[in-house]
Amino acid sequence: MSPGDLHHFLARCPLPAFLAGLDDGGFRFLQINPALAAVTGRPLEELVGRRPEELFQPDLARQLVEQLRFAWDGGCVVDLTACLPHADGPRDWDMALVPLPDPAGGTRLLVGYGIDPGEMARRRMAHQTGGQLVIDAFLAQEALIYRCRPDTALTFVNAAYARAAGRGPQHLLGQRLSDMVPAAERPTLLAQFARLTPEEPLLGHILRHKGADGRPGWRHWVNIAAFDAHGRMVEIHGIGRDITELQDAMLRVSESEHRFRTVVENIAEGIVLADEHGHIVYANRKVVEILGWTAEDLQGRHVAQLGNPQEASEHATYLERYLRISPIPVGSSAQESFARHRDGRMLRIHFSLSEVELDGVRHFIGVLRDNTAIHEAQQRIERLAYNDELTGLPNQRRLKEELARLLERPGARATLLLVDLVDFSALNGTIGFAAGDRVLRTAARRIADVLPHDCLLSRFGNDRFAVLMRDLADAERAQVLAGRIAVSVEGAVPEGHGESGFRLPPVTIGIAMAPVDDTRPDGLLEAAEIALLDAKRRAPGSIRGFASAMRNTAARRFSTAQGLRRALDHGGLFIEVQPRFTADQRQLTGGEALVRWRREDGCLIPPDDFVPLAEETGLIQPLTEFVFDQVMPLLARLRPGQRLSMNFPPAQLARHNLTAMIAARLARQGVPGDRLGIELTESALIGGPGLLDENLRELQRLGCAVAIDDFGTGYSSLSRLRHLPIDELKIDRVFIRDAARDAAGTAFLQAIGAMANALGLRLVAEGVETEEELDQARRIGCHEVQGWLWGRPMAPEEFLALCLDGGAQEVLA
Repeated sequence: MSPGDLHHFLARCPLPAFLAGLDDGGFRFLQINPALAAVTGRPLEELVGRRPEELFQPDLARQLVEQLRFAWDGGCVVDLTACLPHADGPRDWDMALVPLPDPAGGTRLLVGYGIDPGEMARRRMAHQTGGQLVIDAFLAQEALIYRCRPDTALTFVNAAYARAAGRGPQHLLGQRLSDMVPAAERPTLLAQFARLTPEEPLLGHILRHKGADGRPGWRHWVNIAAFDAHGRMVEIHGIGRDITELQDAMLRVSESEHRFRTVVENIAEGIVLADEHGHIVYANRKVVEILGWTAEDLQGRHVAQLGNPQEASEHATYLERYLRISPIPVGSSAQESFARHRDGRMLRIHFSLSEVELDGVRHFIGVLRDNTAIHEAQQRIERLAYNDELTGLPNQRRLKEELARLLERPGARATLLLVDLVDFSALNGTIGFAAGDRVLRTAARRIADVLPHDCLLSRFGNDRFAVLMRDLADAERAQVLAGRIAVSVEGAVPEGHGESGFRLPPVTIGIAMAPVDDTRPDGLLEAAEIALLDAKRRAPGSIRGFASAMRNTAARRFSTAQGLRRALDHGGLFIEVQPRFTADQRQLTGGEALVRWRREDGCLIPPDDFVPLAEETGLIQPLTEFVFDQVMPLLARLRPGQRLSMNFPPAQLARHNLTAMIAARLARQGVPGDRLGIELTESALIGGPGLLDENLRELQRLGCAVAIDDFGTGYSSLSRLRHLPIDELKIDRVFIRDAARDAAGTAFLQAIGAMANALGLRLVAEGVETEEELDQARRIGCHEVQGWLWGRPMAPEEFLALCLDGGAQEVLA
């Protein structure tokens, strides 16, 4: 039996009781229950731990020690009568000493309890005369005492037990206790007796009973078993009290308490109740959820232990202040604090304490709210306000504030570099967003590795970084640093791609300096942006410093972009179709849809002036959707075996619903998939296999032909090309033209033809304008040609008429 169980028994025992042990050859009172302390009129601390010789007169102490020794050594129950001190003077007590055995068969502890016969008589008289009507239900009940053998045959009952049974003691002795309890309670009684062992010699339980008047009731029993030296049970002592009134009252209170507890248990905040010393007596479910400790773990702990150990003294001091100020309450206290979770995590909590009075005793109610998530969110918001979440670098806001602070100083100098990953949007769509994130983190690390210590590196957009060189405006040094950045990034292996062979793309860099290019923060950023866009337009992967003439170019491009937006919204766009023929017999096989834009002033804008701009500004998606909507109705009017192709940007080819959308549109038009051709640029090949590849395979299953457009002008990998699901290569017109002019161009074109033949791909020559170029295309094995030699771009109706005619006639410019 644990010390906690013995402590519980002593606290609940209605009779004066104690726990004694043998220490250094003498007996000590290890525990004293409140009932015994009350009758002696002395506080517990004056009794616990003392020897009988320290509490009683020598003769009385000697006699009591002799009886204690007899019970201890003999391992048997001892009954005795002794005249002991009382708060109102000496009184005779009937006492019993019950040994609790240890595992070796000896005695471990002694339990003693006593009865004051005179007090019992006074209580009965008080109740009979009504002189003591208001008395605690627990104390007003005389203790019911019996002793029985292991077979439950009674060997002793006190007068209170006999009265409760409605029979004289002489009629009860020898009767079996198990036959006297209600049949429904008999298994419970026998089960309780069976649980009594030398290791657990003391147990408590509640049994129903039927009183002498026939009315049902409840009794609380504590059973103490005595064992011999061999561990055999020899006797059971039962101490009980009638708790019918108390149980009925508790049931009524329990209903109300259940409703209240349900509310408290399910409230969104943690609630703890502490006694006047700050020890927790109750903790609701939310406290358990917040701290990770069970309610049983928390009971008995000081509330100061809930918080950060470094702040525990503050909570303890607070409670001490409460106790010193009594009886004037000081209200409540609330503060932000820390608490340690059971797993060791530190939590940010809001903790408040309030004083309440329960049963005339001061208590404290603590309200605990877990603010960890709120504080983490606030810290994250603050962090994100100035830092990029993906790379951990300072963000655009931080850069702008630092640039503004720097340029506020008189004579300030600064150099700003904007670094842009070439075709990152296409790459991101091809390899997926997770892999794209790894590319950005790797690029950030590679740039940081080559920067001087006084530079500020920040992320400045989706695929862009900014480098601020403080107190420096030297064009040559800026170009050198830009070159080092370009070399460090291009070709680097991203995180998690060591085995795939994938490498980082080149970077395009724009440079602006203060005060040469501008002295305002926004002006310097604009100058660097203009330089970057100019470099991207002229040669992706290059480095450009700002020049004032670039502003005019940028203004024109901005005007063009605005005009393109208006054309998408209000009209001005249309398509033309350029026919394609077999290279050997000039048989019409289909055509390519090309987008055209006629401005409001009637001016026709060349595709090279607005299509790249659409890719830079994000207008390429609505532009592609416009072309797609124009192409779909034309497919049904083609002859069998003819196909109409159009370009798709990589970002759209990597969309999750692309194949389903195209399949649905084809079904709506009632045409097979082989009427539609899908063309993509080499920029889509950057990166490893991903959703783009899956979509292309699905499109091939629909019957759509997949082609690489303008082959030879991008950054395609031969390994990537080998595994990509494509059907044909369209050779850019630059290589066709060069092959007709010199031997080097011819050799290069022949290499492309040999590669396509090895990969089993069809070859299409674009931009064929002369007979010499046509001969070159035929010589390397091109299957089809497209160009002004045999067919210029034309209106859709004109192209359809050509399809119906079989394409026998030349269509010249």
